[in-house]
Amino acid sequence: MKKQKSIATFVLAALLIAPAVSRAAPSNGWFVNGGIGQATWHKSHDVGYQFNGGYRWSFTPGISVGLEGGYENLGRFNYPAISPTSTPGGGPAPPTYAYPPPVGGSGSGGGSVKTKLYGWSAGGNARADIGDHWYVSAHAGLWYWYGYYPPVFTGWKTNWYAGVGIGVDITRHYSVGLNYDFYDAPTGTNYSLSTNLISFSAEYRF
Repeated sequence: MKKQKSIATFVLAALLIAPAVSRAAPSNGWFVNGGIGQATWHKSHDVGYQFNGGYRWSFTPGISVGLEGGYENLGRFNYPAISPTSTPGGGPAPPTYAYPPPVGGSGSGGGSVKTKLYGWSAGGNARADIGDHWYVSAHAGLWYWYGYYPPVFTGWKTNWYAGVGIGVDITRHYSVGLNYDFYDAPTGTNYSLSTNLISFSAEYRF
């Protein structure tokens, strides 16, 4: 909940401040962007990436709002398998798995299994110019995702995503930025696949 409140506060502050310092002329148009960076799940890290495209409409100089759709792959993470123990009859028991608890736990034992998390997104976005070349951005929407987390969960679900970013316009059409995104992925149990992504991105506006 604190994370979601922080995102909302950042977005609101950016959109309130930007009109006073915006500098770009109104423009409507299509855009594509992509990003790559560090995905984090329960203190574990892997490479994550996303591709995105859509259309923005300018409502005031320097501020535009639009629609977007994209694909996200949030990496694969090991979680520990407890070493097998003997059964009462003396034979080996099949391994059981230790899952990271909802907040900050860790497992122990031998071996590991890799999760998977990827999906398709559709939502809205906003961008506000600040200063001569800088901008802030925000987006949010629905996320249709696939998770592989046996034996806790395997399958498709629909939840939400949200994120904010800051960057610089290299030219009128091209910009680069730094972004933070959160992808909600509950499994229906106490164990979640929800993942954060901090990424560097590049965008081209047609």
